[in-house]
Amino acid sequence: VYKRQNGIGILIGGQGIGMSIAANKHTGIRCSVCHDYYTSKTSRERDGCNVLAVGARVVGIEVAKQIVEVFATSSLKEDDPTIQENLKRIQEIERENLVLPKKK
Repeated sequence: VYKRQNGIGILIGGQGIGMSIAANKHTGIRCSVCHDYYTSKTSRERDGCNVLAVGARVVGIEVAKQIVEVFATSSLKEDDPTIQENLKRIQEIERENLVLPKKK
């Protein structure tokens, strides 16, 4: 996800919360914990999330499939000025607070 412009990532763990916190420490990653169709869809369309975290202890397999499907097929509503302004704020916070990875 970090190197691919439109890539997405999917993380599956116990609750999804810890891995979401860890993922969000990386520049360019916007990870959301989703528990249903609605939060998955809006995390992509309105918040520009590019990584999904799902808690296997929290949601059943059929709901998890729906969450992953909608996350993978949704995209940012780029024509909404409010969403663009929110993303600019997020990027500014990243620039001010996150350390870029060292090149190897």
